[in-house]
Amino acid sequence: MTKLFYLIGILFFFSMIGCKKKEACIYQNALEAADKYIYPVKPGTDAWNDAMLLSDSGVGQRHPLDPMYKICQVPTSQLQSMSTLGLIQSLEDNPCMTNILLRYNWFQGRKEVLPRLNVSWALNKRANAGTSIMEYYSSKDPNIITCINTPFERGGYSVKWYLFDMICTQDSIINQLDLVAKKRFAKIVLEKYHTKLKYPETYGLFTPTMLVLSQLMILGDYRPYIAALQNDLDLSTFAETSLLFSDYRVIYNKIITLAQQFSNS
Repeated sequence: MTKLFYLIGILFFFSMIGCKKKEACIYQNALEAADKYIYPVKPGTDAWNDAMLLSDSGVGQRHPLDPMYKICQVPTSQLQSMSTLGLIQSLEDNPCMTNILLRYNWFQGRKEVLPRLNVSWALNKRANAGTSIMEYYSSKDPNIITCINTPFERGGYSVKWYLFDMICTQDSIINQLDLVAKKRFAKIVLEKYHTKLKYPETYGLFTPTMLVLSQLMILGDYRPYIAALQNDLDLSTFAETSLLFSDYRVIYNKIITLAQQFSNS
């Protein structure tokens, strides 16, 4: 388990290094919060490795990963004064977000990790969390991947986006949006998805993106999608668990087609 944590941690560390711009790069990075929290303990540091060893031992812990979560908290004194975008990016950059990848499915990982991070709790208390996440999502440009130098760093960037998508799937976030905003958010996600298709070697995994679209349609009570869930066991299983038991392309195409209709309705 220590080796797995180490590899995932290093990948995430490189994803947080940021975009190294080439001279000819014409793409802009996303909105940047001046007050986002910079975590002092990063993957690969002695403190991080010590926490991994404690997590592996499991001695005196309610949860085996408690030592990891302890070093991934934001000081409470900063949470209240932080901007909503600052909270979003502090959660997005949280080193423990990679724990989502250690679970059986994406939803299981999300449900385990986010409640253990105080910055996630703080974000969910903000009345403008939904609109701020949508605005931030809109500012993200998948083309920025061309400005990142190595395949390893590009992979780290895509993993970070997958995990950000899982933040966006939360009912508490989506339910802050009215129906018009839910449709607009679906259109934004679709636009980013179609841009990502240009870079299959980097953005080859689209399950989290499909889950965002699925949740938007479910919570938007989009009747054609609700009917599709009732009539398609594989689709409903994916929507509920994120697990795929049939050809993923069939499931993805159904979601994309219905999400396009939803966003334009």
